[in-house]
Amino acid sequence: MPKDRAVQPRPSSKSAQAYIALRAPQCKQRYPSRVLTAYIQAAMAQAHYELLPEDKTYYGEIGDLQGVWAKADALEDCRQELQEVLEDWLLVGLRLGHPIVVIGGIDLNAKVPA
Repeated sequence: MPKDRAVQPRPSSKSAQAYIALRAPQCKQRYPSRVLTAYIQAAMAQAHYELLPEDKTYYGEIGDLQGVWAKADALEDCRQELQEVLEDWLLVGLRLGHPIVVIGGIDLNAKVPA
């Protein structure tokens, strides 16, 4: 993890979860679940993990996706948390119309017919 990057806890507010729950169906209408699943799998395949020497926790990130990172005591917990962060980041980004990085040739920015 870069030393100049502050570690901040992942937001887990009920309002953020409620927002995602309300907006997820709209994203699913525009993007078939198999495409989203393929994107998530491709992104997770690019994940990088490291054991932090100062506190012996694991840090994981997907380098191309700004703000998608996780930290946990066990590697598997870090991987699971990273995937949850990725899923939340993806749903919110799609809903708000943010440009999504193309990964594994999967372009979620492409216009789909309504």
